[in-house]
Amino acid sequence: MVRVNIYRRIGWVVGRRAIQKVKKKLTYAGIEINPYDWVGFVLVISLLLGILIFFISYIFINIIYSLISGLIFGGAMVITSIIFLDILIDRRSKFVESILPDLLSILSINLRGGLTLEESLLASGKPEFSFFSKYLINMARELHSGKTIDTAIEELKSKVNSLILYRILDLIKDGMKSGGEIAIIIEKSADSLRRSALLKEEVKASVTGYFWFIFLASSIAAPLLFGSTFFLERMLTKLMPRASTVAYKFAPSVIPSNHILYFFLLNMSIIGFFGGLLAGIIRKGEEKYGIKYIPIMLIISFTIFFGVIFILNNFFGKF
Repeated sequence: MVRVNIYRRIGWVVGRRAIQKVKKKLTYAGIEINPYDWVGFVLVISLLLGILIFFISYIFINIIYSLISGLIFGGAMVITSIIFLDILIDRRSKFVESILPDLLSILSINLRGGLTLEESLLASGKPEFSFFSKYLINMARELHSGKTIDTAIEELKSKVNSLILYRILDLIKDGMKSGGEIAIIIEKSADSLRRSALLKEEVKASVTGYFWFIFLASSIAAPLLFGSTFFLERMLTKLMPRASTVAYKFAPSVIPSNHILYFFLLNMSIIGFFGGLLAGIIRKGEEKYGIKYIPIMLIISFTIFFGVIFILNNFFGKF
């Protein structure tokens, strides 16, 4: 309880406007926690991580770079918490959109069978619909207790962040107000969603080649090129004094090998980072889904880079 109070007090520093946005995200993500507690916990963890990175970095580098490293890792923790919520929100939204065709079909059958909308919603609350079945049952109870369809729909909208769900709910609401045949409207909506899902699968299959091209170019081709170039640079640098004393005397100053190594490692990190984001856009349509590819691509890139250098050193001899 004391820790919760500390987190809640710390959470007040971000202001009410930011807290409202966090509260909305937590609701969409299905996390039942006070937004002040969440914000306070994230800030405390970010601060502790930043301090830890600062002291670890200070062992190897100067205080300025250590401070920058701590700030970067602390800020990255805050960004990671936001991305974590966004991914949870998207997963719930995608799940709701995936079950909507079956749900609407069941709802249409119940309405055609003579049930009211409230009874149809109660009957449609199947266990396989997971958390959304609870929302349907609550919506049915609210309608049965006298709430208007507008109020019940708006409350359901506040729990799931899905544009497709919003359009279906607005369509049902407008159909009820106009006195149309709701069962037919719902049935046609279910058929339309199934056709859209099939089209998305076809598009996903057609762009798979682009995904693998980016993955292979970022994770394999780039480190192969950088690794062989780095080995060639080291070899030429050590052979240059043996080739010609006059040529070596008038040759331009050579960049230290460790600087070139850092340059290649930085380039591979940048390529892996943006390559992962681009792969997420192609695969799922949003950058956030590419974050999971970034560590995989970086591990493969660094392994191949140092592997190429090791193999070339052993094949041509250590220079």
